[in-house]
Amino acid sequence: MVGWLPSAAHAPEWSGDDRAGCHRPRAGWVDDTRRVLVAAFASDPTIRYVCDAESDGFERRLHALYASLVRLQCDSGEPRLGVVDGGSLVAVCHLLRPAARMPLWADATHALRLAWWLGPGALMRGARFVRAAARCHPATPHYYVVSIGVDPARQGHGHGGVLLRAIHARSEADPTSAGVALDTQNPRNVTLYERFGYRVTGEEDIGPLHSWCMFRSNARGRTWT
Repeated sequence: MVGWLPSAAHAPEWSGDDRAGCHRPRAGWVDDTRRVLVAAFASDPTIRYVCDAESDGFERRLHALYASLVRLQCDSGEPRLGVVDGGSLVAVCHLLRPAARMPLWADATHALRLAWWLGPGALMRGARFVRAAARCHPATPHYYVVSIGVDPARQGHGHGGVLLRAIHARSEADPTSAGVALDTQNPRNVTLYERFGYRVTGEEDIGPLHSWCMFRSNARGRTWT
């Protein structure tokens, strides 16, 4: 079962045949979202770079990062998509709509909070990564995949594909959107995303990372670049 998770500004919207019990998701969605993303990204090269996995306190910084970003995503009203299997949230995606600012945490107040929790080094590495990724995104209005993660214990069951197809459907239905952009620092993901219709639009070296920026045009607007 896949559906749009609730935020401060939007009621939940669920897709699929099984809608029973989905209109009032429990308050723990925020904690569940953080749990899924922490588990999914604990070994991710970007997060390990930003949060400095080689020094003491990585786990604390990792949890602080996602506690902050999940709360900010909820408060912003930007879309959050989740997959529920067996009553548990097992996969999550955070999006920015075409008119949203990038990154969400660029405002000074939130940046100060992150600097306090993560340290100025992590904040600067994160800002460096976001700036580099933004440079190779298309100039046309589009949805941006901030994060997409599947609980490692539930991977290999197609949950990531379910999320991507739902994201594509939302973009296709939005007349203001030309398509969906994302980036990855894992070369294995490039081939995976290409199977879903994405193409590489640019590459960047960000510290020790190599990043691929990718874009999938909406079917109704394949001429957008």
